[in-house]
Amino acid sequence: MGVAALDLVTGQIMARKSEKKNNSFGFIRVAAMAPPVKVGDIENNTAEIINHAKKASAIGAKVIVSPELGITGYTVADLFQQQLLLK
Repeated sequence: MGVAALDLVTGQIMARKSEKKNNSFGFIRVAAMAPPVKVGDIENNTAEIINHAKKASAIGAKVIVSPELGITGYTVADLFQQQLLLK
């Protein structure tokens, strides 16, 4: 599969090793993301996660992980029962 590092802000591949065309080793490419988020801004955070996931998928990632509570912006514990978040 090869190895690539992707700058998800610019979308540029930072480093890449050559890929085998017939990979029979059963490996898959995994990507971890840390998109910029805004506390309580679910619409923006979701858009950022989707955008970063598309970029990771474009370079062949089959499994993409994002931070826990990334959609809500992490520190919204006091806001979990607010109607805005529940919608």
